[in-house]
Amino acid sequence: MYKKFLLRLSEEKYETLVSMSGEKSLNQYINEVLDSRILDVKGRNTQMEKVVIGGTKHEELREAVVVTQQPWYMDILDEYNIYFFSPNKIVKPMMSLLFYGDSDCKPAKSISRFGKVSHIYRHVTRENVETIPEMKQLLSDSRFSGKILSWEKYQIVVLSEVARLENPLPLTKEYVNHPRIIVNRETTLAKFLSAKKIDDLF
Repeated sequence: MYKKFLLRLSEEKYETLVSMSGEKSLNQYINEVLDSRILDVKGRNTQMEKVVIGGTKHEELREAVVVTQQPWYMDILDEYNIYFFSPNKIVKPMMSLLFYGDSDCKPAKSISRFGKVSHIYRHVTRENVETIPEMKQLLSDSRFSGKILSWEKYQIVVLSEVARLENPLPLTKEYVNHPRIIVNRETTLAKFLSAKKIDDLF
């Protein structure tokens, strides 16, 4: 069954389309352009992948991973239980995240939060980020939405819970592990529970 609709075009745009259609009818040409665009969008949408931690084999999971945060991202974490990994490298799933706050965070230069990962969205684009249920409330928050919607690609971690540590793990003066090299570093929950400082994790 076909539907009809009226397409209003300026004379210049009409003449341009006629010249581009070649030997095809204008109706056929416009339909082919629309079909191509629809397939393109659907193709991008189907690349989005949801990795549910509870449904992933244990041997495919990392136990605990350290990530670094600036205050702006820490605010998102605290209010929405959302963390953004760089989309440039597909992240291997993990059960837990340990959040290190940089020198502008409070407390500064320490791991002050622990999060349990629920699921991860990978291969997310600007076109489909607004379809993610967990992102709707965040994207309606004007403090964050403008910047987030300016990005082209995303890798989004949704946490089932985020807890603040009563005794944050500090970056001591005599540290071995520089903040730049602890990003995406793996550790264990046993080391985390017994650690007194960040170097104890590795």
